[in-house]
Amino acid sequence: MGNSIINTGLQKKDYAFLTATQNQTPTVGEHIEYDTIVGNLALSTGAGQANGLITLLAGRKYILEGVVFGAGNGGGAQYLVYQWYDVTNNVLLGANGQASALTYTTGDPSSQQIAKAIVSPVTNIQVELRETGANNFAVIYGSLAANTSYAYIESIEAYVPSVATFPVKAWVSFDSANAAPAIIILNSFNVAAVNYITVGVYEIVFATPMPNVNYATFCTAVMSGSGTLNSAIGLDPTIPQTVNSVTVMTKRSDATYQDEPVVNVMIIQ
Repeated sequence: MGNSIINTGLQKKDYAFLTATQNQTPTVGEHIEYDTIVGNLALSTGAGQANGLITLLAGRKYILEGVVFGAGNGGGAQYLVYQWYDVTNNVLLGANGQASALTYTTGDPSSQQIAKAIVSPVTNIQVELRETGANNFAVIYGSLAANTSYAYIESIEAYVPSVATFPVKAWVSFDSANAAPAIIILNSFNVAAVNYITVGVYEIVFATPMPNVNYATFCTAVMSGSGTLNSAIGLDPTIPQTVNSVTVMTKRSDATYQDEPVVNVMIIQ
């Protein structure tokens, strides 16, 4: 059997440059309230903590970078630790960054270290730049300050559709005539096997099961031989389709079944 990836053509790169217009009081467990975006990723909006959640799409690989600037309150060691966080799955991502006041003087800007992560979601997720630790850190600067906290996210690999994210759930092209009862699979996606049931009747077994049985099955075939008979292909009405397989048949207009050199089956849901 030969599996292949569906060629969907050129794919748009996802990216986002994020800033916050307002300053923010540090609170461990909260996230940076980005409210301004340049790019094509989705950013949550609202007030306060309703801002700053970025949606990453399934089937892509992303690199995430975040930098925080701010000021200490003048009381000893002054720092803020922050890290990317997968809100959907409740897990920290990548390496943390840390902003530290340059001096112990109230109002001094902080130095910065980049929080970085690489993530490949299998389903759509929301991420945030979460504050994970703080000590004597008074304010996180927004874009109205001289030093602006920001984040940058971009996809670093082309989108590859998966069974979960692409409407074409499976397809196969096979030869049922030239080696019958053996099946020659010419090409396929998400198909584990094609079983020869009898002349003109074939079971398509999925590598990854369908979410449910309410999928559409499309069939075509190349008719072998010559003559005036027409050939039809479709679902076998005696065998219900399941989440694991579907059975199709090729039948001539004289009600006889026929193996054909090319049979194509596609599943959409």
